[in-house]
This record gives sequence, C-alpha cells and structure tokens, in this order.
Amino acid sequence: MFDIGFWELLLIGVVGLLVVGPHRLPTVATLAGQWVGRLRRFANHMRSEIQQELETEHLKQVMEEQDREMKSLRQEMSAVRQQAEASTRVDLESGKAGQSGAGGEPHGDGRQSGDSATTPEPDTEPDAGPSAEDEFGQPPTRGPRPSKPTSGDSGDE
Repeated sequence: MFDIGFWELLLIGVVGLLVVGPHRLPTVATLAGQWVGRLRRFANHMRSEIQQELETEHLKQVMEEQDREMKSLRQEMSAVRQQAEASTRVDLESGKAGQSGAGGEPHGDGRQSGDSATTPEPDTEPDAGPSAEDEFGQPPTRGPRPSKPTSGDSGDE
C-alpha cells in the first residue's frame, strides 16, 4: 500500500521522539498502531464486501442467461412436440383412410383389410389427468420389475 522503507521509518521515529518526547512516545506509538490496525481491518472488510457484491452480480447474470436458454429450449421443445403430434395425427388419419378403402391391403398380422376381425384404434386424445404425462409430454413409466419373486408371490403376473 505505502512504499515505506527502513530509512523513512527511522526518520519518522526520530521526529516522533523529538516532538512527543521520550516519556509519551510508547503510548503514542501504541495508539498509532491501533489506528493503523483498525484502518487495515476496515479496508479488508470493504474489499471483501465489494468482492462479494461482484460475485453476486456475476451469479445473477449467469442465472438470467440460463433462464433465457431454458425459455428458448422450452419453446423449441413445444414446437417439436406440436410437429410430432401433427405428424402422428396425419399418420393416423392416413392409416384410417387406408383401412376404409376396399379390401386387399394386408395388415401386419397377415389379415386383409376386409377381414371381419377388427384392429384396435390408437387413442388419439391424450388423458386430461394431471399424471397422464410428465413434464416432457411422455406417459408415466413404471418402475423396474423385481428380479426374483418374493416369498409370498407365485411368480406369475
């Protein structure tokens, strides 16, 4: 902070001895040391508060940037979800139109579209319940099955 060498300190000591006198010099030196200590503590305290404030501002900027990125990702995810739903609807509608035509188109199970057995149609409307989809629009999944049946189970489901 200050560039004070040995000769400067010696000069201050001699002037202090001449001005204050030899009897009061120790008490004045102690008092000066206390004031210098208080000044240093105050400077360190202010420096740490400024540093903490700068870190807080930096963290706020990082959080705002991450919020902007999350919003853009949510918008992209919503657009992709809408495109996928529209594509699924088009595929389902084209599949229904193909089934309603004259017989002759084979199904995946070997039947012709004119056969009497009906195939179950996929549900096009999502459940309106709160647990029908997770936050990404996916249906809820079940946990893993236990590898061994418990002592009371027969092992059949």
